[in-house]
Amino acid sequence: MLLSIVFFLNSLLYLKDDNRYKDVMKRYVVTDKYAEEKSLCSLHPENLHGYEPLNRSVYNLKVLQSTYNFMDQGHYRPVTCIPRQKVAILIPYRNREKGLLTLLNNVLPRIHRQQIEFGIYVVEQIGGELFNKGVLFNAAFKYAMAEYTYDCVVLHDVDIISEDDRNFFTCGYHPRHLAVKVEQFNYT
Repeated sequence: MLLSIVFFLNSLLYLKDDNRYKDVMKRYVVTDKYAEEKSLCSLHPENLHGYEPLNRSVYNLKVLQSTYNFMDQGHYRPVTCIPRQKVAILIPYRNREKGLLTLLNNVLPRIHRQQIEFGIYVVEQIGGELFNKGVLFNAAFKYAMAEYTYDCVVLHDVDIISEDDRNFFTCGYHPRHLAVKVEQFNYT
């Protein structure tokens, strides 16, 4: 079952005086020649805005690509520090392009400010069969893990959009639900 696999991939937050810090540094020395000059990204970056109302503007993909040009083929890695986690964000959808574009327009700037390394994987079901989110998550998970080594996996929904960039897209010791209050239910 996908959820069992995903939740065992949780990684720990690394502290500089912790032995695990050295493991994080080793991981980047091979891939980044400037890793020794960088420090770990802050647990609480100063550039977070907190609550922001949703931007319900819907753009096309070309506008989103030019607006969020910090992304490279659906992947982002901070350039000023070493990210504490590598996060795969899996988004299944079908026939919901407007919702997908609204989600990306709101989530991308919020996650970017969190100084985590992340990849976004949108998987679309085609055909007339019953929508099967589990199969889509499995397919996206296999693809993401074959493409890159992630520490954390976030199973996202097109309809759930974070309104606060202090709601971190990261993993801890235990699985958690990122949406604790939903607009549809008057935030209760």
